[in-house]
This record gives sequence, structure tokens and C-alpha cells, in this order.
Amino acid sequence: MIALGIGRHGRLLTPSAGILSLQVLAWWCACYLVLVLLALAETAILRQMGVKYHSKSSLRHVSIRNFSVSDGGRWAALQLGFTRWSGSTGTSEDVFLHDLQHHTVRPLNLEHLAPCCAAMAPTANWIAIACQDGSIYLYSCAVNTSKSVEGMPPGDLHLLYRTRGAWITHLVFAPDGRHLAAITGPDIYLLGILPERKVGPAVLVQRWPCDSKVASVAFSGDSQKLIVLDAEGRLRSYDSQGGHLIGQKRDAVHTALSADGRHAAYMSSDRRLSVQDVMAGHESWYRDLACNCCEAPYD
Repeated sequence: MIALGIGRHGRLLTPSAGILSLQVLAWWCACYLVLVLLALAETAILRQMGVKYHSKSSLRHVSIRNFSVSDGGRWAALQLGFTRWSGSTGTSEDVFLHDLQHHTVRPLNLEHLAPCCAAMAPTANWIAIACQDGSIYLYSCAVNTSKSVEGMPPGDLHLLYRTRGAWITHLVFAPDGRHLAAITGPDIYLLGILPERKVGPAVLVQRWPCDSKVASVAFSGDSQKLIVLDAEGRLRSYDSQGGHLIGQKRDAVHTALSADGRHAAYMSSDRRLSVQDVMAGHESWYRDLACNCCEAPYD
């Protein structure tokens, strides 16, 4: 005896059609089960690593806030901001230690501090971390055992300095590793940190007023000057005698500074990209993006 049925549009349903529908349903169920198992496995792995995010698939928007590299290019500090699909916790921030040679990334699990900026020391033995409340912490990486810091075991977090509560937008180490510059909206802080192999609070060396939005900051190669480039194209040099205007591009819409503070790049409103030698005070190269031509007017 063969069971028959009438479909929705009056078509005759045979047993083969019913079996085919069941097979499709079983296939979809199997695919869904595999995806669920993969998500659970990923969650277990991430929890085993100590990551509080539970799953990368739960992250809706990820953005790199800043990226700082040690001397030699082996290690980097990466400050990351992200939101979750649930939207219940808003935007979260954390800092990651990135081994650029072996392509591994390790989170520091500092969400509770709400980090807003990070800088890797030249020797890669610690990371300076600025928080939204204006405090600056020092995290011991211990990736360079010959430069390890006495009294700071790996993973130790030490309060370095507290600013006046303003949001810190830039954080950068001097090439000698003995000074740290922190820039807030109203002030520029120059901090003296860590005598060799000892832990202690930072000493405020200088504090200069800052009346414009800073786009980029870097130390000179001898660590004696701090070069600051603002969003309006003004280039200033700061030292023990104060701040000095050393250059300006009035039509600049985007600006950037090299890591050693020797060159400044400007993008003007007419799509002209130029590079200025900071110390010499002249333009060393430019390119007109509108006509795709370039020149090096100075040797």
C-alpha cells in the first residue's frame, strides 16, 4: 500500500518527495549543529587563553586606536577598541602584546582600566598604558630578560603617574627609554621614568600648555627635544627652554610625523603631499596628487 497526499497547490505528493524534504531538513540541521559546535570550541579556546571576549564572532566593530613598535621591530603594543553585537556593554578597550616575528598576539586583559593609549618601550621590556581617568600605568612584558626591571615580574602592573584627569591622546617613549611624553587636551607632560633596573613613580620633568589638537608627536634622536605637529599644520619643538614654532603649513588638512621626529608630512587642501625636513626647516620632497607628478626640490 502506497501513501499519497495532496500538496498545497493540488499536486500529488509521493513518498520520494517527502523523503527528499526530510533529507534537506536533516542537512540544514547538521550544518547548524556544526556551526554551533565550532562556536563553542572557539569560546572554550579563547577562555583557556584568558580572553574575556568569549568569541570573536560576538564583536561587531573593531578599530585599531594606536600601534607602537619597539627597537628592532620585534615587539609591538596594539591598543584595540571594539563593540559587541549585544550592545549591552558599549565600546570596550584593551591592549595587546604583538610578536611581529612569530605572528602571535596576546591580550593583556585590561578592560577594567579602560585604556585609551599605549606605547611600547624601545627595549620592549614594558608598555606604558594611559587610561581614560588620566592615570598612566606601566606593564611589565619581560620579553627581553637582559633588560628586565627589578621588582616587576612578568605581567605586573605599576601605577606610574596621574595627570589632572584629562583624556590622554598621545603617549610616546624617548629613544633612550628614560622619558615618556603624554599629551592631553590642555597640557603636554614630560615624565622621567625608571632609573635603571628599579621601579618607582614617574617624575614630572616639564609641563607645557597645549592650545591645539595634536596630530602627531615624536622625540628627536638624541631624546633632548619633543617634536609636536598639530592638526592645523603647526610644527613645534619643546625642550627645557619651552616650546618654539619651527614651521607651519596653513593649508594642511592632514599631518604626520616620522618616528625619529626628523620629517613632517603634510597633505594640503589642493591634494599636494609634501615632506619637510624638521631640523633644516625646508621642504625636501613633494607630490601633486592632482596631476600625479613629483619632485625633490632639495638634495
